[in-house]
Amino acid sequence: MQKSKKKSTKINMLLVILFISLLFLIPIEEKNPNEIINTRLPPKSSVYYEDTTGSANSVYVSGDYAYVADGVSGLAIIDISDPTNPGMPIYEDTTGSA
Repeated sequence: MQKSKKKSTKINMLLVILFISLLFLIPIEEKNPNEIINTRLPPKSSVYYEDTTGSANSVYVSGDYAYVADGVSGLAIIDISDPTNPGMPIYEDTTGSA
């Protein structure tokens, strides 16, 4: 019995040592106190506003064109190939409200 107890104690000690060794292998990410954080505001975006004659209900964009369901004014088609300078809306009449 004495031999069995010694063997069990050795195995337990080896398991504890193995466990502690594994703890040192686990990567721990430290926060870098010298990390530089950019606190400036992002540059202003170049958003262009184009008023439509109706009340825009929905917008669909495909390729270089934006299609705006513009209420009683119908369907407004806007060339957006140059997003900083979109074209004037061209209206297509729809039966009823778009």
